Amino acid sequence: MTENEGRLVAADATLSDILTLRLCVGYLGEKEQSDWWASLWLSPHASAFLSPIYGSRSDAARLSGVIESARRVHDSRIGMACPHRVIHMEC
Repeated sequence: MTENEGRLVAADATLSDILTLRLCVGYLGEKEQSDWWASLWLSPHASAFLSPIYGSRSDAARLSGVIESARRVHDSRIGMACPHRVIHMEC
């Protein structure tokens, strides 16, 4: 494995870890779990609704939806100017 390939593998692993963390926090914050935000993007009903529209990309749509729901609640409670915003990580 070349040095560049090694960097790509490490970057892919980091991105995978970030997406997994966002998915877990998104799931835990949804209405059916902790009710931190009122969305149900990760429920089975959302999957049934989004699959005909997005097809194979419905999982990406669900993740985007729950991230946006969390971002809106986070921004309304903490504010946009807070330097410790955890939802808005720059990649």
